[in-house]
Amino acid sequence: MKKIYHVCLSAGPDGVLCRDDEDYIRLINCIAAAGHYSEAFILAYVVMSNHTHLCIRTDDLRCFNKRWRYMYTRYFNQKYHRRGRLGGDPHVVELKGLYHILTAIAYILRNPMHHGVTGTPLGYPYSSVRALFRKDIGWDDVKYLQRRHAYHHIPDHW
Repeated sequence: MKKIYHVCLSAGPDGVLCRDDEDYIRLINCIAAAGHYSEAFILAYVVMSNHTHLCIRTDDLRCFNKRWRYMYTRYFNQKYHRRGRLGGDPHVVELKGLYHILTAIAYILRNPMHHGVTGTPLGYPYSSVRALFRKDIGWDDVKYLQRRHAYHHIPDHW
């Protein structure tokens, strides 16, 4: 049975998860690819420089977390010539009830404001807020890849 979780991964007190735009985009793509692979549904996400928050619906949280962390850590370690694990164990909370789920999603989407990075959630580019509210901000014409083309963007090897 699929459950909904709030997952937070921190890089630690001195750590960094993302150093430049390429890192942010790669991490978001790793999360999306892991969601596709493990059949998890990503309800909301935000990627900050030293931590990330996810709200996901899955029946195999361990597989999802292992997959995206492995892919991104491998990329990050190769790019920055480092070794070892990236971040500690994620903080995971199972969400129960509509109010709990909505509160977690609101917290995730407002996280950049909480940390003083932006004045509005829509001003932060590495979050799902723009996709969730695209019609409200006038982005009705967003084009998605057709299913047969989307697979070209998912790596063949993990």
